[in-house]
Amino acid sequence: MERRIIEFLLFLSMLICLSFLLLSCSDELGLTIDDDNRAYLEGPEEEVPVLELPEISPPHDATITAHEIITVMFPAAMNTETLSVGGDFDGAPVNWETTNFENDTLVLNELAIFSWQDGENKSLAITIEGYNEPISFLFDVFKGVCVSDPGNAENPGSSNGNGTRLNPLDTIQSGIDKAEELYIATGNGPAVVRVAQGTYSLSCAVSPASLYVVNMTAGVSLEGGYALNFASRNPAENTSNIIDSSTDAAGSSTSNPVRAVNGDGSAITEATKIDGFTITPGRQGADGNVHCGIALVNGASPTIYNISITGRGIAERSHTTYGIFLSSSSAVIQKCTINPTATDYSYAVYTINGASTPTIKESTINGGEADYTVGIRLRADVNATITNNEINGGNWSTTLPGAGYGIDLRNCSPTITDNHFTIHTAFHDETYGINESNDTSDPASVRRNDFDYDGNWYKDELAGPVITSANYNTNTISTGEWTDYLFNLTWENYSTEMSLP
Repeated sequence: MERRIIEFLLFLSMLICLSFLLLSCSDELGLTIDDDNRAYLEGPEEEVPVLELPEISPPHDATITAHEIITVMFPAAMNTETLSVGGDFDGAPVNWETTNFENDTLVLNELAIFSWQDGENKSLAITIEGYNEPISFLFDVFKGVCVSDPGNAENPGSSNGNGTRLNPLDTIQSGIDKAEELYIATGNGPAVVRVAQGTYSLSCAVSPASLYVVNMTAGVSLEGGYALNFASRNPAENTSNIIDSSTDAAGSSTSNPVRAVNGDGSAITEATKIDGFTITPGRQGADGNVHCGIALVNGASPTIYNISITGRGIAERSHTTYGIFLSSSSAVIQKCTINPTATDYSYAVYTINGASTPTIKESTINGGEADYTVGIRLRADVNATITNNEINGGNWSTTLPGAGYGIDLRNCSPTITDNHFTIHTAFHDETYGINESNDTSDPASVRRNDFDYDGNWYKDELAGPVITSANYNTNTISTGEWTDYLFNLTWENYSTEMSLP
């Protein structure tokens, strides 16, 4: 009996010694046993839980909309009562769903309402039982909507989409409407519609009802050229095409063209931008019908940036085509390429109804191809600033006598500086770099331009007092001549700087 008692005491002593040994080792190895008997191995800087990190969608470091739905799928059933959401994403509606286990999927902002703070490196911190520390994710957040062509093989848009990165809408107009609803109407603007590569088309009209591929809204900018997953943007490679597919322009006129993109009203200012699209106007139509790429009317003055407006083939051309039509608009046109086509009249930029000051800069302006072609036509007190552009009067498309002007003026006084003009008489019977149509069309300044013409570089029908060396100097003429009908003065074949007497 005594022997058994001695053996038991020896065994108990060994257990006590082993326990002390384990406690000593646990301090050295960083082994922690929690209340539920789950072990965590602690390192010098962080704790690694037994549960693996959850899967999050959209992924960590992604760019998301401020109304994005975020899902977090855990590797086990979770104790939902221990959840805490913090960082820059606190306060969002929370729902739990079952994917592989009961309550294993956390859904934030399930209704896709405006919830997240916009900006870069916004932090989502999730604290929940099963993890020693908050689980953190970073996102770049923007106030806006995503749109994708429904024909795209990856991430196609849908009319039932909510405009998020993972569930985009299918038309640019529905994206604009959603951005207005979520951001502008709630006082959380401005917003942007990000458009993935693809084709966005509609048969546009002005009669009996107005139809456009895009009808711009104040405070909602448009950006084309995104990859299908919206992870990157390159308009040159990821082309976003806006196409007016109409084959008629019934009810249109020179002052009311059928247009692919429409902007109406002075609430649309320079802060609202359309950027990174290729636009094709409509085709065909009866004599007198007019198509155009972008029309801005009644004071609408957005920024038109990095836009390409292209013409159609000979069999599809409209009677008259404008690249951009401005009516009482002080829009900024920058880094654009405009080259329309028509059977009769084509204009890269056509303006009417003055008291406006548009700016056209750093762009390639081509009058296109038709019988009568003009790079920029200014009318009725449209006192534009035209600077640092490549301006070509266009090409004559038939055997009929034609005319081509780089800039055509009537009743206006623009500032024309630092442009390069090209046109050649082989393409037209009458060619001018700058053409004044009447005696109230003297520019405020024509300076530091280069005229590469084998026709006339300037036509001044009735010269006013503005024609002086002070504001018409330091222009260079590679070929061609200056013709002034009032004074009957001609300077021919200049290749150096020229100043008027």
